[in-house]
Amino acid sequence: MKSKVESIENDYKLSAYINSLEILKEVSKEESVFDRIYLEIPPNKDFEEINQEIIENKSLQEHELNISYCVNFLKEAIEISKDQDYELIWKLPDIAHKQSKESIIKIMGILKKMNLHIDIMTSLIGLDDSLKDKFGVELYGNYPINAYNIETVLELNNYNTLSISPEIYKKNIKDLMEDYYKEMSKDTSLPELELLVHGNIESMVTRKELISKKQLKLINKYNQKQRKLNKNFKESEYYIDTNEYYLKNRRGQYYPIKTNLNEDNIIILNCEELCLIDEIDYLKSVGISNFSIDARWKSLDYIKDIGKVYRDIIDGENNLEESKEVIDEHFPTLTKANFEKGLK
Repeated sequence: MKSKVESIENDYKLSAYINSLEILKEVSKEESVFDRIYLEIPPNKDFEEINQEIIENKSLQEHELNISYCVNFLKEAIEISKDQDYELIWKLPDIAHKQSKESIIKIMGILKKMNLHIDIMTSLIGLDDSLKDKFGVELYGNYPINAYNIETVLELNNYNTLSISPEIYKKNIKDLMEDYYKEMSKDTSLPELELLVHGNIESMVTRKELISKKQLKLINKYNQKQRKLNKNFKESEYYIDTNEYYLKNRRGQYYPIKTNLNEDNIIILNCEELCLIDEIDYLKSVGISNFSIDARWKSLDYIKDIGKVYRDIIDGENNLEESKEVIDEHFPTLTKANFEKGLK
């Protein structure tokens, strides 16, 4: 395995998950620390509006994606990323139903007619082959695929890059990489392996409403009251939007609530951020050469700072303690999740 690891020693890559065109624009204005950007299309409605529809319908309904919105979003993203030093990849929703999948095919068809190309990140088994065959895209496998052993990697050899499950124990990662390089000696067409090293991991995805009609009325009443009391009322100061919805447990921990392009499921993120900044040397030693951070729903400062910290650590150009200080400024509640203890 050592020779294989040495052969990739100077070719470490860092990827970022984002879901904002504004962030993409700003990141593209200067030399990027990222080699790949996985761009997720956000919903084109406020979370409050989506949640109200959920409550009124009692459950989340399947529906087509807004094709015009998606095409225009991707068209602009492709234009922004033109001649940049990173690869732009469209990250599809991790859960998609029949109508959503049909919409994705239509969107790719329209882009093809416009002579626009974008590669795809997906965890939707079945749709991946269809997209590759019809549109000649490179495929990137997202971590919900749950690739945790060499058998999974061998089965999913149609991917260019495959994200390892972030839930596996560090020794299991070492074992996987040893098996991977053994197989690579026989078949060099295997996908590259990537590991998520920083960000909020999704704790749960549900199709049930989380806020009752009564609670939503109280929120709306609060907003109306603030408008009347404060002549200089600013919507951004009082309006309860997607970044202000949380589930609070008995320990006082807050779990951010989000949704995605489908608008037919609700995502509950972990209350702590995964952070493997002090494990980078170990991961490099076992053969990991592709790293990623999940910066969806994050600020531009967060993406720039966290991206630079990991880029410098990966390249061996920064002090670990200084890097941790930068990370703590953005999100002090950190975890290594199952990396050290494994799944029980």
